[in-house]
Amino acid sequence: MQKGTGLNLGLRYVPESTAQGIRRLPEHQQAQIQEIRLRVQQLPRIYDGRTEQPLPGCEPLRQAQLQACLKTACADSLYSFQRELSQGFVTVEGGNRIGFCGNGVIRDGEVETIRYVSSLNIRIAKQVLGCGQALYEKLFAQGRQSVLLLGPPASGKTTMLRDLCRLLGSRYRVSVVDERGELAACRQGIPTHDLGAMTDVFDGYPKAQGMQIALRVMTPDYIICDELGSEAETTAVLASMNSGVSILGTAHAGSLAQAERRPQLRCLLEAGVFRWAVLLGGCGQVVGIQRLQHD
Repeated sequence: MQKGTGLNLGLRYVPESTAQGIRRLPEHQQAQIQEIRLRVQQLPRIYDGRTEQPLPGCEPLRQAQLQACLKTACADSLYSFQRELSQGFVTVEGGNRIGFCGNGVIRDGEVETIRYVSSLNIRIAKQVLGCGQALYEKLFAQGRQSVLLLGPPASGKTTMLRDLCRLLGSRYRVSVVDERGELAACRQGIPTHDLGAMTDVFDGYPKAQGMQIALRVMTPDYIICDELGSEAETTAVLASMNSGVSILGTAHAGSLAQAERRPQLRCLLEAGVFRWAVLLGGCGQVVGIQRLQHD
């Protein structure tokens, strides 16, 4: 593995025995890893976008090992990561995201933090330069377009969105609202992924608030967000559209019909925010493009 790759950075947050097991794998197999799954009293497993397999040569994981992984992800200060803990994930160096579940601590009907961790999912962030080139040439060559990328979990939406941002950011003023820190993977304000020379990054901003601020202070041609879906985000997207800004976003859905069954996405689709919907399958493969507006 090359120093600084998403996988190499991700191995800092797994037990050493798991990291050694992954390093023993052939390089081509390492390159295919999308997720490292850790479950208490089970063997560590790796997911390549198609199948999840146990990692050879490893022992079942102890809960103390999982607790240590979470503590490392939170820079040894769980208290400082209360917001992330309540949402069930922490974004770490390189844009890798660590999701977790276990014994939740509930206050006023909401998850406040987690006490005992039973499962961890380290999703490996990868910048695949050029993966969006064909889609860019098909949809954006003639000018600005608002596009919604749809796909089930782990279908490559964020990777595709990142590369489209890079391509658009070389041509237009782009504001990226990177609430989870996965698109730019900023370290001390500096993006570690290439998002284009004309791209401004709102790192860690809640999407709705970030869009509102971007409209006021950065005069963007495009606003780009990952995983749209809340009522506040819908309101902010509509305000952006009505201000003449193009939108590029993603949402979880296995089809356009599924997207239309989600109230907030249906609102955006009925309002004519997006001209195109793109459906992604496994590993970022484009399986369908549908025109939503006609000139």
